Amino acid sequence: MARAIVTFGRSWHALAVTRSLGRQGIDVYCGEEAPFAPCFFSRYCKGNFQYPSVSKEPEAFVDFLAEKVKELKPPGDEPYVLMPVHKETWLIAKHRERFEPHISVPLTSVENMDQTHDKGQLATLAEQQGIRIPRTRQFTSVDDLYRAIPDVDLPVFLKVRMGSAGVGLKKCDTPEELTGTFKQFAEGYGLEPEEYPLVQQFVEGDDYCVTALFDQGTCVASMTYRNVRAFPRETGAGAIREAVRLPAAEASAEKLLAGLGWHGMAELDFRVAPDGTAYLIEINPRFFGGLSQAIAANVDYPHLLFRIASGERIGQLPEVDYSARTEAPLVGLLATLDE
Repeated sequence: MARAIVTFGRSWHALAVTRSLGRQGIDVYCGEEAPFAPCFFSRYCKGNFQYPSVSKEPEAFVDFLAEKVKELKPPGDEPYVLMPVHKETWLIAKHRERFEPHISVPLTSVENMDQTHDKGQLATLAEQQGIRIPRTRQFTSVDDLYRAIPDVDLPVFLKVRMGSAGVGLKKCDTPEELTGTFKQFAEGYGLEPEEYPLVQQFVEGDDYCVTALFDQGTCVASMTYRNVRAFPRETGAGAIREAVRLPAAEASAEKLLAGLGWHGMAELDFRVAPDGTAYLIEINPRFFGGLSQAIAANVDYPHLLFRIASGERIGQLPEVDYSARTEAPLVGLLATLDE
């Protein structure tokens, strides 16, 4: 029987992965650092386990998971795939050699992850590829920032180069707020001058998520969605989502990822300005919060990824069902009450 291991079982997108694979007759084993997780209670979860904290005990996590991979390995030559869901993706990619003798790890290279996670490197890469990105500047001293203030069009976003999930990110509306936050970030995060936060142009507009699956540099599936409603209203998780067409952003995503020889999942955030220009904001090399929307729109990423990891070639891109809408039940209720 084909088998998969899914991590970060507390998340709803891990549950979406578990259901997707389980419905295809694949045995799914779910891991999580907390003692309980939604995935553990799914009828498609064959078994579950608790692992050490990814953040606090990274070495123990890798050691534990490497042994668990060996323990759960099927007796024959059946397909066997490791599917990380959240921040453990980077750690698994970094220690790929610990896992790959026993299980397929369908992730892009750690070099690709590092290059696209660093917002400064991503800005340089996008400019080289001719892909629109908000104007991004880096300063190696507070004095340089002070001197540049007259040329900075406020408001701007101040971003720590390696920040994620809103950490090390702040919108600054005044020169005083910009310089004060710059010093706060530099000192609070203990940054060296070459690591100082980026100053990025603020672009008015709406946010879209371009998602894609690549097989050694070739795009085999793609779909875009947006949050119709979120909670909290401006910055929170998607409550109601819908699939949309965004050709310019999708073409930019494919150009960038193909040039990197990308392999596995990718989710790219774009901000679309009122004039229709799509600006790349960031890239994530993993599954994403709106995974259930992709599956509902006929783009079953977990199963497609499993097939690629098992050595199968995907011949034709799935046709996106643009009529599909999904709602996160609890978040949807909160969003409705908030509105």
